Amino acid sequence: RLLKFFGVIASQATSPERMECVEVLIGFLLTWCQSKEYATRWRSCQILGSLVNNVPEDMSDAVAEQVEEITLLLLEDGKPTVRAAAVKALTRFPQPDEDGNFKGCKVVGALLKVLRHDNSKEVRKAILSAIPSSPVTFKALVERTRDESDDVRRMAYNMLAEKALVTDVEMVDLAILLSRGILDRSAPVSQAAKNLVVSWFDGCEGEPLALLQHIDASQHVEAAELTVKALLSTERVDACQVATMAAENGLGLRAAYGNGEVSLMSPEEALFWRVVCEYLASEASSHGLAAANTGGANVPLRTLTFPNSPYQCCRPTSRTPFG
Repeated sequence: RLLKFFGVIASQATSPERMECVEVLIGFLLTWCQSKEYATRWRSCQILGSLVNNVPEDMSDAVAEQVEEITLLLLEDGKPTVRAAAVKALTRFPQPDEDGNFKGCKVVGALLKVLRHDNSKEVRKAILSAIPSSPVTFKALVERTRDESDDVRRMAYNMLAEKALVTDVEMVDLAILLSRGILDRSAPVSQAAKNLVVSWFDGCEGEPLALLQHIDASQHVEAAELTVKALLSTERVDACQVATMAAENGLGLRAAYGNGEVSLMSPEEALFWRVVCEYLASEASSHGLAAANTGGANVPLRTLTFPNSPYQCCRPTSRTPFG
């Protein structure tokens, strides 16, 4: 509540006079951030972050430089809660280079250094949330998918879904990234990796074959299989709709490949249809066993509605790609 209160105060600094009052308060907090008392440093840094990240306009250069200087020093504090609070206070300060990258940014460099070496998972999670999206930080996000902490690995996949495009990743790295995540021993991490698949699927305009082309299904079969299974298990691709449309329109395995009018399947199509068929066979078997175990009870029929494309059988979503 206290942090929210100060955040509201900062958000109302819409005039020079109000902004001056906020900067005076920031000055007091910067002094308290250097206190010998751990609790004082921690709470002061938390309030500082709430103020800095909620002001609607840029602070004066002098105040901004002071905040940046002191919070960078707090990244080396002996208490992990203080370091995590300092990371959040630095969220607003990364400045891109002329090419839009952050190679020359002092703040991003410091955060990435701490990310590699800090032994607190809370600090590492805070950094993953704070760093901006760029080729430099993307590499750090991918590295954290191998973190020893389940929570950090899950956060890394969540941040990739939020900040990275599928085109940012090379095919080999993409295959390893998805396979490792979906097969992770931790269920929350595995689910986060599936959410990443769904995010990139949305970015491919709901076309699973386009996503499989980014993975290169012919070279990375396991990763491609896991990707299709993730789309089916999350119900973003409806296997029944896809199969029914294929049967009614002569698509997929129903296509007349022998008459010379239809080209052979691409590796992505072949893998997609194989996994869909295996999924449908497994679902039919499980439903049959369930009906048999309940004395032959009727299984309710599904009502199918069809999109324009046989591959765009995904559940409705209000999310815009990478929005």
